[in-house]
Amino acid sequence: MRGFSARAHLIAGVVAVVALAASFALPSAAVAKTTFSYKAPVSGSSSAFAKPKLSVYIVDTYGIKGTTSFSMEVDGKTVKPKITYKKRGDYRHVTLSFQVTTALKVGSHTLLVTIKNIRRGTAKVTWKFTVKSPPPPPTPPDTTPDAQADEGRTRAERYLAADFFTRLYAGTYSCPQGVGEP
Repeated sequence: MRGFSARAHLIAGVVAVVALAASFALPSAAVAKTTFSYKAPVSGSSSAFAKPKLSVYIVDTYGIKGTTSFSMEVDGKTVKPKITYKKRGDYRHVTLSFQVTTALKVGSHTLLVTIKNIRRGTAKVTWKFTVKSPPPPPTPPDTTPDAQADEGRTRAERYLAADFFTRLYAGTYSCPQGVGEP
């Protein structure tokens, strides 16, 4: 390098060293600046609802931009979440969400979210939640005419009415003398 002063060589060397150091420090610094919060369903929770809305709020110092910068998996299967920015042009505060449309099976489920920020730092979060069996449906009220007629009667009155109809249909009941005759 003829014609350059010693000072120019020194400056060029310092710039090269700083650039090299910055390239090594970049990914680790990017990973350390990501937080995941407000996970839904809550980690460790259980519910009988088999079609939950899955979501997580992410804050990343450098920002998350573009559809290739994040992914979401439910039980190892990739789903396509929606990304929502807290405000226009702010790529540092985002929510990823996905509405389950096909009911999840009863049991434990694992959700994995991976992001790649603008500086190519990667961060992941995993949590589990459980889908329980739904409760049995309530027993419908008895709406037969007999059940409605029995409402408000004592136990003895219900017994006498049942006995009357049993004997009537069996043919062992006869009307008392003078009742029902012209």
